[in-house]
Amino acid sequence: MTDTGLDERLRAVERAVGDGADPDGGIAAAADAATRLDDLERRVETIERRLDEHDAGLQAVRGYAGAIRSVNETVERRANAALAAVDRLETTRAEHIEGATTERSTGRPRDAER
Repeated sequence: MTDTGLDERLRAVERAVGDGADPDGGIAAAADAATRLDDLERRVETIERRLDEHDAGLQAVRGYAGAIRSVNETVERRANAALAAVDRLETTRAEHIEGATTERSTGRPRDAER
């Protein structure tokens, strides 16, 4: 038997024993799978790192928004207090002007008319 014939018969036996799988192909497929797995693990690590960065950024934005909300509430309270003070001043001024006008027209203080 020639070497070529012997090689062909040996391959046929290997295919029969290995369910037709190419013995070298199995090793290559395993190496390819290991390479792909390493690549996927690196990608997952990169994605997790970026997700952590985005989460930290989101927390910072939430903190900033909370601070703005607090400042807005403080400004609103101060603005309401200022409006109330102006209303009181306007009322007092109007009463004072009315009293002065009554005093000029009658010659008597407004309190004396009552």
